[in-house]
Amino acid sequence: MTGDVFAAVKNHTILSKNNLVEPTDTDESWFDKGVKTEGPLLSKLFTVRTEAVARNYPADPVAASKASASYLSGIMIGDEVRSGLEMYGAVHEVTVIGASKLCGLYKRALGVLRPGGVVHVVENEAALVNCVKMMLPRPVIPELVAILRGVRPDEVVEVGRKLVEGGVRCIEVPLNSPSPFESIKRLVDEFKHQSNILIGAGTVLTEEDVEKVAAVGGRLIVSPNVNPNVIRRAHSLALTTLPGVYTPTDAFTAISLNVTNIKLFPAETLGPTGLKALKAVLPPTVKTFAVGGVTPENMSSWRRSGAYGFGIGSALYKPGDSPEGVKAKAVAFVTGMARL
Repeated sequence: MTGDVFAAVKNHTILSKNNLVEPTDTDESWFDKGVKTEGPLLSKLFTVRTEAVARNYPADPVAASKASASYLSGIMIGDEVRSGLEMYGAVHEVTVIGASKLCGLYKRALGVLRPGGVVHVVENEAALVNCVKMMLPRPVIPELVAILRGVRPDEVVEVGRKLVEGGVRCIEVPLNSPSPFESIKRLVDEFKHQSNILIGAGTVLTEEDVEKVAAVGGRLIVSPNVNPNVIRRAHSLALTTLPGVYTPTDAFTAISLNVTNIKLFPAETLGPTGLKALKAVLPPTVKTFAVGGVTPENMSSWRRSGAYGFGIGSALYKPGDSPEGVKAKAVAFVTGMARL
C-alpha cells in the first residue's frame, strides 16, 4: 500500500518536479529525518518539495533524487508506523511481514520511533503464508473422537465410512499404525466434501510429524504428551491440537501454549473423581476429553465430572474388526452421547 501511495505522489503531484525514483539503496540520514517528521501527512509531504526549494538536498542530481525519495519514504513509512504504535500502545515486540527491502525500512523506522524494541522480520512467502494461517480459526473438535490404532490403508476408507454412518464426526489415525499418512490421506480424500468431518493423527511426537500430517490434509494433531514444539508448529499451520495431560502441571503448560482442548490420558487410572478435581482449577473455556477406559455405560459419570468429550480406541475399533461391527459400536457410543 505504501508503494502505491509513493507512486501516486511521485507521478501526480508537484513532487514530480523532484525527479523522484525509488532508490536501489536508501539515504539513511534522509530516511530517518522523514520518519522523525511530525504533523499531518499532507503537510509532511509538502516538506519534500520545500527541502528541494531550499536547496537542502545534495547538489548532485542523482544524490538529490535519492535523498528526496528516501525522505519521502521515511515520511510515509514513519507515519504508518507512528499510527500503529499509537493504536496498539508501546508494544515491545513487532513482526514485520513482506519483501526484504521493505521489511528493512519498516524495521529501521521502528528503531527510530521506538528504540530498544524487538522487531521480527518475515521475508519469504512460505513464512508469510504460515503467519496468515496462525490468524485463521482452527477446527472445532467434535465430542466423540474415534481412534483407529492399527488400521491399514486398505481398510481405512470402509471403516471410516461406517463410523460416519454411525454418527462419528472425528477420526484419528495414530502414527504407530501401518502407513499412517497414507491412511490419513485416503480419509481426507474420502470426506473432502464433508467439512463437518475432522480427520487427523494421533501419537504425534515431532514437528516433522505435524508437517507430514498437514501435507496430506489432516487438521487435528493428537499427542500423548505436552510438547511445546509440536503444539507451536501445529498452530502455525492452523491445525487443532489435543495434547495429553495427567497432572495440573501438564494442563497449565498446555494452556500457556494457547491450547484450548486437552485429553486426560490415561483417563481410566485417574478416574472421574480425579478429572473432577482437575477441572476445579482449570479455566472453564478449556475442553477436556477423557481418553482410555470410556464405555457407553460410564460416559455419564465422566460427563458429570467435567468431561466435554471422549476419545474412544479399542472399545470402538481393533485391528481385524469388521466395518459393520465398528458401525454397531459407533452407534452405541453416539447413542450414549445423546443421552448425556
